Amino acid sequence: MTPFYFKGDLPASKSILNRLLILQSYEPKLKILGDSDCDDVVEMRHALDELGAGHREPIDCGSAGTTFRFFALRASRLPGEHRLALSARLFARPQEELVQILRQLGVQAQFEHRVLVIQSKGWDKPKTPLKIDRSKSSQFASAVLLNSWGLTFDLEIEYTGVDAEGAVSEGYLEITEKLVSDVGMRLSRSGNKVLVPARSEIKPQEIRAETDLSSAFAVAAIAAVAGEATIQNFPESSSQPDAIFPEILKAMGVHVERSEGSLRIARLGSLKAVEWNLRNAPDLFPVLAVLCAFAEGTSRLFGAPQLAHKESSRIDSTARLIGLLKRKVEAKDDGAIIHGRRPAESPFPDEFSFNPDEDHRLAMAAGVAKAVGVRVKALNPSVVNKSFPGFWKLLEKKAPPKRVLVVGHRGTGKTKLLSRIQEYYLRNERSVTTVDLDNEISLKEARTVSQIFDQKGEAEFRSLEVTALKNLIEKLVQEPHDVFIALGAGFSGELPTGWEVLWLRRASDASGRIFFDRPRLNQQVTAYEEYLERFAEREKRYDQIATKTLTVSEGFDSPNISEEQFLLGTLAGVGGSITLLPLDFRLQMQLAEKVEQGFDYYELRDDLLSEQQMEIALTALPADHALISARDPRRTQTTLHLHKMRSSTKLDWASELGPPPADVIPNFVSFHSRDVSLSDTFERIAQHEKNNVAIKLAVEIKNFAELKEGHRWWQDRADTRIFLPSSQNGRWSWYRLLQKSNLNLNFIREGNGTSPDQPLLLDWVRMWPGGRFAAVLGNPVSHSQTPAKQYRYFYKRLAPVFAVHVEEQEWNEALEFLQELGLHWAAVTAPFKGKAFELCREKTEIAKQVAAVNTMVWTGEWRGTNTDVIGMQKALMSLERLIPNLDQRNIALWGGSGTLSALKNRLPNAIAFSARTGQRKDQRRDEKEVANWQPDLVVWSVDRSRWLQGKMQFPRWKPQVVWDLNYTENSPGREFALMTGAKYISGVEMFEAQAKAQREFWETHDS
Repeated sequence: MTPFYFKGDLPASKSILNRLLILQSYEPKLKILGDSDCDDVVEMRHALDELGAGHREPIDCGSAGTTFRFFALRASRLPGEHRLALSARLFARPQEELVQILRQLGVQAQFEHRVLVIQSKGWDKPKTPLKIDRSKSSQFASAVLLNSWGLTFDLEIEYTGVDAEGAVSEGYLEITEKLVSDVGMRLSRSGNKVLVPARSEIKPQEIRAETDLSSAFAVAAIAAVAGEATIQNFPESSSQPDAIFPEILKAMGVHVERSEGSLRIARLGSLKAVEWNLRNAPDLFPVLAVLCAFAEGTSRLFGAPQLAHKESSRIDSTARLIGLLKRKVEAKDDGAIIHGRRPAESPFPDEFSFNPDEDHRLAMAAGVAKAVGVRVKALNPSVVNKSFPGFWKLLEKKAPPKRVLVVGHRGTGKTKLLSRIQEYYLRNERSVTTVDLDNEISLKEARTVSQIFDQKGEAEFRSLEVTALKNLIEKLVQEPHDVFIALGAGFSGELPTGWEVLWLRRASDASGRIFFDRPRLNQQVTAYEEYLERFAEREKRYDQIATKTLTVSEGFDSPNISEEQFLLGTLAGVGGSITLLPLDFRLQMQLAEKVEQGFDYYELRDDLLSEQQMEIALTALPADHALISARDPRRTQTTLHLHKMRSSTKLDWASELGPPPADVIPNFVSFHSRDVSLSDTFERIAQHEKNNVAIKLAVEIKNFAELKEGHRWWQDRADTRIFLPSSQNGRWSWYRLLQKSNLNLNFIREGNGTSPDQPLLLDWVRMWPGGRFAAVLGNPVSHSQTPAKQYRYFYKRLAPVFAVHVEEQEWNEALEFLQELGLHWAAVTAPFKGKAFELCREKTEIAKQVAAVNTMVWTGEWRGTNTDVIGMQKALMSLERLIPNLDQRNIALWGGSGTLSALKNRLPNAIAFSARTGQRKDQRRDEKEVANWQPDLVVWSVDRSRWLQGKMQFPRWKPQVVWDLNYTENSPGREFALMTGAKYISGVEMFEAQAKAQREFWETHDS
């Protein structure tokens, strides 16, 4: 076990900061020294910023009691209606006292589900002393005191629910009383009665927020069992109740010393059992209880019944953790009795996951166990962000370094990914080693990979791969930091055990690729056919060996934050739902990593997972985030049994199984197939809706007319209906992504998932909800890089950008519906540039010249331009460097009905040919001249999809240059250049130039 060592500052107390922020909202000249980026403080800042802004939507107060309770009283001081949203967990905690307090002050308040609606004219003087029940929390009393500034009347307060020992969490109320007194409130208190004088004013001054002693205790506890820590700027004296922890640690035999404003804690040896009353410091309980589990003897922690009303039922949850540590624990109403043992006295349990139940203190308690050497993985570790975002970073050096093999098809971008990984790690001040196996072999052999293939053949190269990987593993096994090795697409040797296998994918993998710089593997077929003939075999192997999948959308091959978070393991709060697949069970702790990412639901389908896998998942997953899906008629009874044993899990019942048993009430009834019209399907669904269950419609949607029909069906009852359109080619993925925040259930995929229409994980993460959106419209659009290229432009406008597949016959209906959904900006590809020209009421002169529009914006009517000509001009400048005197050269236009007008505008002397028939479209030259004619330049304008659909052909020429207007890697233009030995120029430069012109047009006409 690596000794723990820490020296530095810790975040300021969230409890004090949130109190100070409320005070500062009354007097902006109050300067706060010290800060924290924890969730509770961030949520308080956000709520105060939103106060009085006039938003119709509720102000999100998150899950913090201090944020919600303090802010509710703050909002009630302002006349008007205020709507405050709180998390489900916070809503479940005692809140009724808040409503009673507000009503006594003449403020109308009521809960509408998880939203507190406040209607206020300001505070009225209560007819009797304001009664505040302190039996469950001190925060209600603090909320009143913090907000009693500038009243026109003396406010008399009487505390109730106080027993002989005093009220719960008295220390936190003392913090409040001290702060309000320090800044100017002449507060008087006698027993349970308090008087706040009228017209109290805050004196502008500087005031420091102390270090968060609750967080400090977590760090100190880790040091107590695993090393040492020096916490700088530790307060000499503090009103924080948790300030008692150094005395507790001393009693447990831990070395504790104070010097020059710092507190040093060091592990001396065995911990001793303690008995301690935590009535005024209940937040210490989870971490202290875990320390006691590793102490000699029996410890008794008592006096804190309010622990049942914290972020979780802390007594029960902490007892569960201690039980998993193989220690005996007796949960009590006000604490626990823990029968501890030194770590050496009993073997640690096997690796296991622990669900902290959305409680930051419990997650930190699991961290203490981890520091001892227990192989525990806290699920949803980001919950510590509530109070101490940097907690896990303190333990990061103890985590074993990652060992990752990157696999994927040719041209997927494995080498580029390694470069991005280097950048991500550098940015996060972390070390990493990345190795490209092909480069390693090339360096050792002093030859390129292509030369090795040519001289020794593929079999010899595969042997070199196996040897090179084995040598690398032996060399890097002792590296103290993460290692990523990219394997060649055809690597088929044995893989080292214990390594992650990251399958890097792109949406275009199955479409084929043609390379100019890769060795040929089969000279008997075309380069395109060569790729496809090995695709299925390699796809199957990757599927068998992968432990994780990363699918990169077209064009997103530069560093981006969502990919960085995925690769560094910091992705959290994703939302949405994901279907667990067998690959998620190939390495230990993979489920824990999934939980850390923070999906709303984890679907367990009985037709995809074994019973054992489902049981493992149900043990590891938070119960209220597990969704059991009954799909397999042979396993219905087993599936229902699993659900009944864990009743807090959700159940999705496939309608194809028939009606569920009479004693089973599913949360969702799903429709996945249809053999009738969509309207008839709705009639079948209506029979199930009588049972008041949510309906998930995930059937095939054939066109935009049906998409609109399904959308209308969902809108009619959006609270209990879910519309997830499906297709064979994933053409509705954009719709599901657009509905990210609207649907009660929406699935995401990392690889193939269970439907091509499920949005990709990284697309989902970088997508934000918004009213207006942009899209590239065309057929095909699956290879389009427009969403990536225009992402930053629309990010500034908080508008997503999609690739939308539109069939020719549905153009008008598609445009109408897309505009209804919020389409505001559009890029248009073939075959719709002529239709877009007709649609636009106002067009630029250049669009009129070529009678085609490829860029539109809605300004009350559609306006359009054509940026193809600008893109062509940019590309032609490069062409002229290769082919001087271009205007005097022979130029052939091969295909290109969608861009023909723009091409002819720029290259008037070129001859146009049909890619389907090979015949010329231009009659300006006689037949004999054309028959013997040989072009210097072929402008290629046929993509692979049209090539396959239209039985098109290659020309018989041998030009000097092929200028391909496509930028896709499977373009027949690439194949033609490879066949003829011509210089190949991709359409990338043209695309980027016209994309820039599109942004300029949108900028000019944007509203």
